[in-house]
Amino acid sequence: MTVPDRYLRAPFTATRSTSLQAAAQSMREHQVGALLVVDDDDRLVGVVTDRDLTISALCEAHDPAATAVETCMSSPVVSMPSTGNIILAASLMRRHAVKRLPILGEDERVVGILTSDDLVREFGNELRWLGESIRTGIDNEANPPEHAVSIFGKE
Repeated sequence: MTVPDRYLRAPFTATRSTSLQAAAQSMREHQVGALLVVDDDDRLVGVVTDRDLTISALCEAHDPAATAVETCMSSPVVSMPSTGNIILAASLMRRHAVKRLPILGEDERVVGILTSDDLVREFGNELRWLGESIRTGIDNEANPPEHAVSIFGKE
């Protein structure tokens, strides 16, 4: 299962110098729990989450308006190439205990992001399809169509 195109879109970003307050406002505005931190060339340098902001601003008593996200961002960032697939994404997330996985293009710039919720949705769709296929097969065995042929001959 390759990475669906719907996840290959520019995610919301911040720069190292973005204030904690501006980052929090951006997260609220876009209804996301994290921002990817990029450098001047739009290359991934970190990730800042709503949890990072809370701990940095409240527990460490930083001024949210005057403190840059680079003080609390996670770096280096676990990521995967856009040529990767859903199985690789799930494996990386599990191995590194991360909930978000930036997707990098050939030029090492961010081209998308996958979240654990995205993977649950994708695998859920696969399981639903499998269940429907099994259910259809069982129905066909119980009431085979007249033209049905089994490996043992005509039913």
